[in-house]
Amino acid sequence: MAQNFRNALTKNVTNSATTIFTPNSYDTVKSVRLCNTTSSQILMDIFVTNGGVDYYLALNVPIPAGGQYEVMEQGSMLVLGNGDVLKATSDTSSSADAIVCYVDAIST
Repeated sequence: MAQNFRNALTKNVTNSATTIFTPNSYDTVKSVRLCNTTSSQILMDIFVTNGGVDYYLALNVPIPAGGQYEVMEQGSMLVLGNGDVLKATSDTSSSADAIVCYVDAIST
C-alpha cells in the first residue's frame, strides 16, 4: 500500500492559539517540528482542541534562539479525526514556524 505524505506549513505562530493542522476526516500525524525564528528563547505549547477542550502534547517547552523542537519522536504517530484541531502557541508574538508531516490517505 502506498501512503500519501503531506506537509502543513504555518508561518509566524503567535502568542494566541494558532491552528497548525486540521485533519480531513482521519489523518495520521507523523511529526511536528517547531522552529524559533527570533533572537531570544521562547516557550511553546502544542495541543489538540476537541469540543472546546485542550489536550496538551507539550507545555511550556523552551526553544532557544534559532533552535528547533520536534514534538513527536521517531516512530510516533498521532491520529486526528473530525473535530480535532492541532494548535500551537508561543509566549512571544510571531516567533515560530511549524511543520506538520502527516499521512493524508493510504492507497490500495
